[in-house]
Amino acid sequence: MPEGEVFLESACPCLHFGGEIVTQPVAVVVAASIGGFAALVGALVAGAVALRNESRRRAAARQDLAMQALRAQAAEVFRQMFVLQHEMEWLTWHAAHRPNSLNSKITAAYESRVHDSYPAMLGAMAVLASMDLDLYHRLTPLMERLFKAEGQIGDLITGLGSRRQRDSSLAQLKKLKDPITSLYLDLPSEMAKAMKYEPTRASIRYDPASGRPADGGN
Repeated sequence: MPEGEVFLESACPCLHFGGEIVTQPVAVVVAASIGGFAALVGALVAGAVALRNESRRRAAARQDLAMQALRAQAAEVFRQMFVLQHEMEWLTWHAAHRPNSLNSKITAAYESRVHDSYPAMLGAMAVLASMDLDLYHRLTPLMERLFKAEGQIGDLITGLGSRRQRDSSLAQLKKLKDPITSLYLDLPSEMAKAMKYEPTRASIRYDPASGRPADGGN
């Protein structure tokens, strides 16, 4: 081999890669390409992780909004329950302690306030059902207890205006005082349970993004 060729080959800074001679400039380009690809992969992975974390954060935020709305609606249901319970206890207290004061004016005022509370409570329960059916079903027995007691009172106060039925009606109203007072004692503990209620994906039907019930309960 001529000396010039040996000199040129030895003077050329080359790398051998897969049996091929790679010059230093080419090697630099290849290394830069590999480094750039690695950086791109790293950026893609970091982006995917950030996107997943952001999705989780938004899902958690939506869940928090849904829970706040659900608890606020449950609180409204209990507010209406307390209104009805108070009216019933007020009337039965008078039957027990001031029976002579139960006249047509008082019973008419009672019936007017109860008449207003019925649609308010039923409406609050309907909204609650549209948000979470499980919680609605949990509170339904409590609502039915209130309505049953009020139905008894409604039947009895019709007899207060009759001389023949007044004493019997007053005696029955007096007996209802303790059961209705027990409702007053039960409502706070039931409300506390409702505030701790954790809905499932299948039960919750509220879409906090739109502020409306979610389609299909999802």
